[in-house]
Amino acid sequence: MKDVHIETETQNRPEVTDPNRLSANEELTLPLSVLVDQLAGSGPRDQSLVVRLAFWWAERRSQIRLKFLDEYPLESVIITFRMEHEVQMVVTGQLKNAPIDSTLHIHERDFPHVHLVLSHEHQENPASIATLDYSVRGREYVLALPYEGMERGSVGEAICLMTVDGAVLLRVRSDEGPIMQLPEDVFELGPPRDL
Repeated sequence: MKDVHIETETQNRPEVTDPNRLSANEELTLPLSVLVDQLAGSGPRDQSLVVRLAFWWAERRSQIRLKFLDEYPLESVIITFRMEHEVQMVVTGQLKNAPIDSTLHIHERDFPHVHLVLSHEHQENPASIATLDYSVRGREYVLALPYEGMERGSVGEAICLMTVDGAVLLRVRSDEGPIMQLPEDVFELGPPRDL
């Protein structure tokens, strides 16, 4: 699998916008692509940029909201940056006061049209921010520590590397059978398995 490469078509800005620099009751609206450009600077535009974006957003998630959710209100929102052949932002949540789940897929080419609202004020029940990186699919992992009944040294196959609100997890299929998520301190990632 090729590494993803995130591109945007906006002007580069010299520094990353920080909601804590805004005054009380002040809001700033900017396209997601501008934030991507600010965080990228002159660095690589690959999986590491997407993870950096997700970590940055997760640290400030109570001060950032997606503008379109003002008109399409969802509860229990999870914003996931999915990296497979391209980057997609997947927004999942439940409609307020209705038994309806909603999932929206936004391709990276549309990031200039997705607006974020940054605020100095903190909101209740902010969205969770996650990443799914499939570039590790097929690589072998080894347990560096015993975990959930499995011995140190147990092996299996990686499915994807995930982050959720700053926590790093590896979704795996163990050779012993179950699919599970391993916290970053219990596994070592190896090379791809022979087919």
